[in-house]
Amino acid sequence: MSVFADVVFTPVGYILRIAMLLLLVLQAYVCILAFLRPRRPVYRAGTALHTVCIAAAIVLLTDRTYFPPHLPERVAFPAPVELLYSLPWLCFAVTELCSAAAIALCLLSDVRFTKSRPSSDSVKEALDDLPVGVCFIAANGTVTLANLQMNTWCQKLTDQPLSDGNRFLGAIESAGEHSNDQIILQLGEDCVLLFADAEIEVDGSSYRQLTAADITEQFHVTAYLERQNKKLRDISVRMKAYSVELTDLVMRRESLAARVMVHDTLGHILLRSKHWFEHPESDDAAALYALLCKADEYMLGAANAGSEPAEDPLANALQVAKGVGINVTVTGEPPQDTSLRRLLGQAVRECAMNAVKHADGDKMLVAVKKNLADYTVRIETNGAPAAEEITLSGGLRSLKDAVETLGGSMTVTPTPVFTVEMRLRR
Repeated sequence: MSVFADVVFTPVGYILRIAMLLLLVLQAYVCILAFLRPRRPVYRAGTALHTVCIAAAIVLLTDRTYFPPHLPERVAFPAPVELLYSLPWLCFAVTELCSAAAIALCLLSDVRFTKSRPSSDSVKEALDDLPVGVCFIAANGTVTLANLQMNTWCQKLTDQPLSDGNRFLGAIESAGEHSNDQIILQLGEDCVLLFADAEIEVDGSSYRQLTAADITEQFHVTAYLERQNKKLRDISVRMKAYSVELTDLVMRRESLAARVMVHDTLGHILLRSKHWFEHPESDDAAALYALLCKADEYMLGAANAGSEPAEDPLANALQVAKGVGINVTVTGEPPQDTSLRRLLGQAVRECAMNAVKHADGDKMLVAVKKNLADYTVRIETNGAPAAEEITLSGGLRSLKDAVETLGGSMTVTPTPVFTVEMRLRR
């Protein structure tokens, strides 16, 4: 096999030497990258040694190429040069291929290293993709880094690009509202921003980190909840006032019911006693005595006063009217509802009492008409007509209030026949 000295001035020799120069350039590039990147010391030393070896080989081989082999006198060269030229040229080719492979591996490693480490461009691109605004401001107001979202909001707020951080901060503080070391800023009706400002230190230098987030939806929801809470507080205040009024109303109604009961009971006893004294043959003395005993138990609060079963209020009222000398005629179908029968009984009782006391009457007509949504009740009593217009008071006033409480209505017509008309809701 030919040695390198035999092919040094042939095309093969030229190709080998040119390839060696290219390898030196690439290896120098790899060595520079190794010292620019944060690589391990062993890696840096290996690339530097490889670069030195290629450069030394080129220098040694170049010394002899200045002396072509056709010179008449032989020139003595150093032993390393003679050794290199005595090696087969194929050894140089294999060595260059190995160097090229090593350089390729180094370049591939640098590419992987670059992709695995964040760069300034990758950091800026990542910040621009964020839905929030980010900005870093130096102590002198210079904006060192800001993403697209923060630039957009700055343009809307100041009508200028984000170049002066202090001016931007001043605009935010003057237009926003402070809340828990943060600033809420409303940009129009459809954009509400929350700004947070913090101081950080990087490599001994102080910076201000300004972040902003769009809280439009949360802001509107919070405002809606605040309005609803205000309404609830107002309702709570009214409910408390209503509770106090309701307690007082219940006490007054119970007191009124007790007074009405005493009024009706005593009135019944007095009128029936009067009727008995005037017409002893028309009434039963034993029944009158039983009525007086029962009233006595009620007035004195006997222990067993409530032990007897409840009576039908309408039937009881008809019995009371009969006892005071009123002949009652009922037409139509009376209501079966307990509350309506109680109202109807109260009306019969009150009209009977008034007929005896004020008109010296002895007859009563109770006409009941059942409608789809209510009952129409008409009560007429005979006797002397009223001398003047009647002013509702006492029992009639209580009866009208009770009817209206259940959603009905009541009218009183004193002439020509004393008439009470009621509409009772079913």
